[in-house]
Amino acid sequence: MVGSLIKKDDFYAEQSKAFVKETFGGSLPKFLAAFTKSRELSDSEIDDVLRQIHEHKEEYRWISFLDSF
Repeated sequence: MVGSLIKKDDFYAEQSKAFVKETFGGSLPKFLAAFTKSRELSDSEIDDVLRQIHEHKEEYRWISFLDSF
């Protein structure tokens, strides 16, 4: 039996970050522009991306608030 030290989602997240850093200088907006230039997103996919952005924005605000103490 083989086990892993990290979760699959965490592995893919790190791989994605490395790809964006190496290919687009770490710019997520440049990555999204290139990605959407070659592939049209459905309304559902756009809603999902926007939801994720808003969730992370709120999470960042909460962390920044806690760090202020």
